[in-house]
Amino acid sequence: MQKLSKTLIVTLVLMGYLSFVSTVFAQEPELTAQLIESRLTDLRLNGVDTHDEKVKAYEAAQSWLSRAASHDRDAFNYIDAISTAPRREAEIRQRMEKSELIESPTSSFSGLTLQELGKQIRLTRAELLDAEKTRDSIDQRLANREANASLSHSRLENIIDRLSELTGKNVLIDPQAPPSLDEGLLWSTVAEQIGLNAEQRARQARLVSQSVRYSALRAERAELAIQIENLIRKEHNLELVSRDKPSNIINFHNFQIKPDSQVHTIALQLASSNTDLREQQVLLETRLDRITANQNEVENLTVAFAARFSTARRMVDFASDSDILGKVLLAHWEELQGNMLVVSINNIPQQAGNTVINRISHEEALADLVNSSRHISGLIEGVGLDATTVPENEWSILIKLARTQHELLRRLIALESTHIAVLGELEADHTRLTKLIHDYETYLGTLILWIPSRTPLWESDLTDILVEFGRLRKDLGELRP
Repeated sequence: MQKLSKTLIVTLVLMGYLSFVSTVFAQEPELTAQLIESRLTDLRLNGVDTHDEKVKAYEAAQSWLSRAASHDRDAFNYIDAISTAPRREAEIRQRMEKSELIESPTSSFSGLTLQELGKQIRLTRAELLDAEKTRDSIDQRLANREANASLSHSRLENIIDRLSELTGKNVLIDPQAPPSLDEGLLWSTVAEQIGLNAEQRARQARLVSQSVRYSALRAERAELAIQIENLIRKEHNLELVSRDKPSNIINFHNFQIKPDSQVHTIALQLASSNTDLREQQVLLETRLDRITANQNEVENLTVAFAARFSTARRMVDFASDSDILGKVLLAHWEELQGNMLVVSINNIPQQAGNTVINRISHEEALADLVNSSRHISGLIEGVGLDATTVPENEWSILIKLARTQHELLRRLIALESTHIAVLGELEADHTRLTKLIHDYETYLGTLILWIPSRTPLWESDLTDILVEFGRLRKDLGELRP
């Protein structure tokens, strides 16, 4: 009996909805955006001011038709998702069955030069940031599912109430008639009905397709988790190879200058210093990438919280009488509490201070290397040797090591300057985000103490409706503009 009753309800709902769609489209007048634009063109040619009531009436009608076209496209896409989303999910799960965590062994990167390794690290980090950003976006959409459904139910109720206030009007289209305020107001009313009917169809389609769309999103999120883990492993192994790479340079130069050479110790010191500078460079690049990731996280959170804050204020301003406003605002509050700031900046002053000290030290060292020949002569004479007695091939190697050190210092100083500046930007962005969250939390806290709420209209399993509602795709496809 329950199954029969449920089937009957589903059938009645679908028949009523299809009848409603057909009736609405049959009664909708032939009012087009092009026709409205021709009226506006006539008004402009006659020198009518943009603030004139006739212009405002026609522009309002034009706006409603534009929104109707957008809602119709949304309705078609949501209905289309009833079949495409399960297919997409199936494809994702098939890929996941064949995919696995990739080790990316260090041996596969050992043949790359230090420059190539650096490029690979940057590319991998960029892919990782993009994947993490996509994952966070999906998490946000999944977290907002119930709140969005509640908002759609509330909006549908408002639409139904508004449509009941608007009476159907027959519009006689006369392209040769001059623009008038009466016609503009009439067209605005009819266009509003068209727009609200389109929005109603879109929101109903969105609710009906929600289950399969979010199921596909969860599958996409699971696949992203595997991709992110693979990228993290690849980045780690690239960094290991990059850190080990400088030691090969020391061995290379040891072969060039034999251990019994009088300048072997000087060459070893220069090569060791270069190795240390390269390691500092890799470490600082890693820190910069992490700061960039933190900045992206702060920026994404700022945009997300600002949008949610704005939405909450609009709901309070325009839907203060809604029965479910309290529930929706409470969902905002729970979302806020579950997504509090996780970016720590407690050590930014210390990082900046240490970097400033290091940069000063490196600038002094760079000044000593302006003249490579003089610098090498000073090192040789410092150990009690005569620079003129050093063989030409060994002298050439020492000069090359000194110039390499000069270039490494120059790059490191540039990175340190960037590091200091980016730390300052992150601290400022973090301060702005902290204030935004505080204001948002305070705003919600003053409203959710007591606002009546009730259960949304639709709380049933929509599985059967999803199956039957697919039949509407053809009808909406034929009606799509």
